[in-house]
Amino acid sequence: MTGKRFQPAPLPNDEQSRLQALDALAILDTAPEPQFTDLVHIASQLCGTPIALVSLVDSDRQWFKATCGLDAQQTGRDESFCAHAIHDTSILEVCDTQEDDRFADNPLVTGPPRIRYYAGAPLLGQSGHAYGTLCVIDTRPRNALDRGQRESLERLARLTVNRLEEWSRQQQADVNARTLSVLLESMPDATVSCDSEGNLAQFNRKAREWHGVDPRALPPEQWTQHFGLYEPDGETPLATGQIPLARAWRGEQVRNAEIVIRSQGQPPRVVLCNGERLEDNGGQLLGAVVTMSDITALRRTYSDLNETRAYLQSVIDSSVGVAIIATDTEGVITLFNPGAETLLGYSADELVGVHTPAIFHWAPEVEERAARLSEELDVPINGFDAFVEKARRGTPETLTWTYVRKNGEHRRVRLSVSAMKDETGRINGFLGMAVDITERLRAEKAARLATERFSEAFNSAALGMALVSLKGGWLDVNEALTNLFGYSREELLATDFQSLTHPEDLDSDLALLRDLLDGRINRYQIKKRYYRQDGSIMHALLSVGLVTDDKGAPLHFVSQIQDVSSEHHAVEELEANRRFLQKLFDSLVDAVLVLDADTTIISHNQAAAELFELPADAVGSSLNTRLPELTDRLTAEEANPAEDKTHESLLARWDTTLTLAGKPPTPLELSLSRVRGQYDPLHGWVLVARDLTESQRNEQLKNEFVSTVSHELRTPLASISGSLRLITGGAAGEVPERMAKMLRIAEQNSHRLIQLVNDLLDLNKLAAGEMELRFEDIELGPAIEQAIEQMQNFAAPYEVTLNRTGSPLGQVHVDPDRLQQILANLISNACKHSPRGSEVTIHCESNMEGSALVSVIDQGPGIPASFRSRIFERFAQADASDSRAKGGTGLGLAVTRELVERMGGVIGFESREGEGARFWFRFPRAKVASISSTGKARILHVEDDNDLATVVAAQLAPWCAVERAVSLRQAHECLRQASFDLILLDLKLDDGSGIDLWESLHRAQPEVPVVILSGYDVPRRVACRVAAVVNKASVTPGEIEKRVVDLIQSTNSQPKTE
Repeated sequence: MTGKRFQPAPLPNDEQSRLQALDALAILDTAPEPQFTDLVHIASQLCGTPIALVSLVDSDRQWFKATCGLDAQQTGRDESFCAHAIHDTSILEVCDTQEDDRFADNPLVTGPPRIRYYAGAPLLGQSGHAYGTLCVIDTRPRNALDRGQRESLERLARLTVNRLEEWSRQQQADVNARTLSVLLESMPDATVSCDSEGNLAQFNRKAREWHGVDPRALPPEQWTQHFGLYEPDGETPLATGQIPLARAWRGEQVRNAEIVIRSQGQPPRVVLCNGERLEDNGGQLLGAVVTMSDITALRRTYSDLNETRAYLQSVIDSSVGVAIIATDTEGVITLFNPGAETLLGYSADELVGVHTPAIFHWAPEVEERAARLSEELDVPINGFDAFVEKARRGTPETLTWTYVRKNGEHRRVRLSVSAMKDETGRINGFLGMAVDITERLRAEKAARLATERFSEAFNSAALGMALVSLKGGWLDVNEALTNLFGYSREELLATDFQSLTHPEDLDSDLALLRDLLDGRINRYQIKKRYYRQDGSIMHALLSVGLVTDDKGAPLHFVSQIQDVSSEHHAVEELEANRRFLQKLFDSLVDAVLVLDADTTIISHNQAAAELFELPADAVGSSLNTRLPELTDRLTAEEANPAEDKTHESLLARWDTTLTLAGKPPTPLELSLSRVRGQYDPLHGWVLVARDLTESQRNEQLKNEFVSTVSHELRTPLASISGSLRLITGGAAGEVPERMAKMLRIAEQNSHRLIQLVNDLLDLNKLAAGEMELRFEDIELGPAIEQAIEQMQNFAAPYEVTLNRTGSPLGQVHVDPDRLQQILANLISNACKHSPRGSEVTIHCESNMEGSALVSVIDQGPGIPASFRSRIFERFAQADASDSRAKGGTGLGLAVTRELVERMGGVIGFESREGEGARFWFRFPRAKVASISSTGKARILHVEDDNDLATVVAAQLAPWCAVERAVSLRQAHECLRQASFDLILLDLKLDDGSGIDLWESLHRAQPEVPVVILSGYDVPRRVACRVAAVVNKASVTPGEIEKRVVDLIQSTNSQPKTE
């Protein structure tokens, strides 16, 4: 003795799985049973101890299934001896506990029951885990068990394990029996059975329907009269000994025995009975069972079948679902019906008169059956006799056999064999009827597996599942259900479903439960509302079924609860959105039509019906008759791959004219959008048509008004300006300084008004095509010097110096006056936005095409990014305050762009905020031969990835001359120096975003197609205006080549030459 205090036994390594194996027995806390009590008494007597136990070691206790000499039902696991014994596979024996450090001061040693001797044999289950022990205990020290006692105790332990596991299997068998009872109740045939004493035991639903009663206590001699049983003629009462169930109970195999049932209040029913005796594995009688199929309708339909053999043959031949095979007395096949041909794969011609059934029976099975019959009948049975010996002796036989099809496939069949007799009663052959039960057996096996897996499925199901009592209380719930409601399992089990159901949904749920209990329905499914633990409402889909016992009495409900709150709210939101969109749709002033992929009208609003004069039945008709160009437009859009427009829905916007019979042409603006589904298949199109008649009329009135007012203002403004100039010049005498200052302000503003009127008139003339241009070949250098000289006085107040740089440019073919107007607009704009004391540079150079290139460069704040897309629009200014601070009208750049393009030039700009701005224009030089060209289209590829640029250049070389720019600065330089047929543009560059380049190019040269070749998202305002958007991460060089070539060919019918 070391004086150590006792320590609880450590947990076995397999503790978790051991506990699961113990729980699977489902035996804990069950009542004592004699079979286990007997075992512990035997163990006590065998080992000569006053105490013996069947002890099962749970997670925190040892529980006794059987005890001898001890009143306790359980003890704690910490002081358990058995907790030590389950660590080994052999017996743990402690001869004197006070001499063992592990147990000397154990409470069960120092206190009741004062254990001094212990021997425990572990109860090792089939899984290898120890459930507990079969142990013997004495209150006195003892010598060790002898060898015989140890072996006997081990055998008793094994026997105990067998009985524990057999007990568990029996419990499961009871569940399966109830399941089979449910299946039996749902069978379309009537089924009756009796017990080993011949008393009625089972009377299924169909049998009760036929008889209207369920008198299971009636003795057999009362069956005929009570149930109205008659011979097949329907008149002769059936003798008690001929009742199919009585025959089967006596040991006969009843096959297709025909009787008539004449129950009170019901029409006579002809039934076909099949039954047999039930025995256990040892041949002990358990009872008998008979199934009865209602063949009344069949008998009525085929009442004449027995009159002639030919008619019988036709029935045999039509029995495709049953294999009917007849043989002579030697076994040679004489009949092989179509059902047999279907089942076995042989034709009748192959077998009739040639072979015996041995050709399609599985030989090992035949040999085994022959051996059993030989033993049973005490005569040698071989070959064909194995099939027919019982029938030859007067007992038709039905057995399950294995047929081997012609292709080698095995099929399980239920074969009934009976003897055929002639008029004298002599056997002249045998008849076999086989039904393929292969699929049924598979289904039964699947059903057994399903039963075994139900418990696991219940607990692991993702849906909420519950067993509910007939009064509504929760009997069991799975984890998913507790998560749905927010309650713990214990909290749910303490309540019922009624208290959690929304009051408005309770009555309908209870009504369906009553229908289920009354048998009017088999199951039901409804949507209802529950209250969660936090008080919120859960919308759920509830499915309910009823479980009954072996007598059909309701046991409990099985419920599945699925949370559909999200779907419910989504449907509500969708419906609200649908109503809102429908009202919005109907109230739109613009005409809106929804078309399918073939331009057939799916829907339209009232405005569309009025604009296109659609009939009342327009839905389902084509719009092509009223708008023929639509098909061509849709065909062109569908030809572009989906990535061309990325995720944008707006595909195109264009103007057209609608011509309808009897009406003047109507100008329209059409907008086309693509409608796609969840996985991007094309669903159709949305076409929005806006009538431009009124807007064009207003535009014309506005232009006429502007023109009229401008002309009317021009003369008085000139007079006012001239008068002010004379007064300030002293023509009317000396003017006081204070008045002179005010007059100069008035003179300056009169100049601004005159400039505004002139710009308005110029724009109106350009828009109407009425501006007259007088082209001449002029020297560009002197023209620029003239413009600088004329603008010196303008620049002076801004304290800006005008400076010319670059080389002489030679002659250009332009209108000299309009060229001066262009230079004046650009120089004045630069002066206004330059800081005082800075320079405005007018730079001249020749570009690579031989054109004259002029740039006006300032040192101002630059052009804001948000303003670049509108820089050439009328009245556009970067800041609303600019017109006051800078003195501009917002028309100068718009006029300048129109003039440059009308004279055959190109204009553009470059700017970074805080770094000034460069506006440039170029004109072809007069009488100068253009630089020789390859005749190929010219492409500018703005890309800083060398590898990709190399691949693209090589791929496009046969078609295009590709020039590369690696930065925005270089790209701007290229655009100043040359004209390009197409731009390939990356968005992310070292010195900025490609969007900035597109902004300037889009406003200055909108006719140049731009393809964005990038792996980044493209803003919608850009994506819907460029020629294409291509994801560089997934596109192939071949796709780039096809895209570029198609765009160039659609833009220019001939390759461009410089």
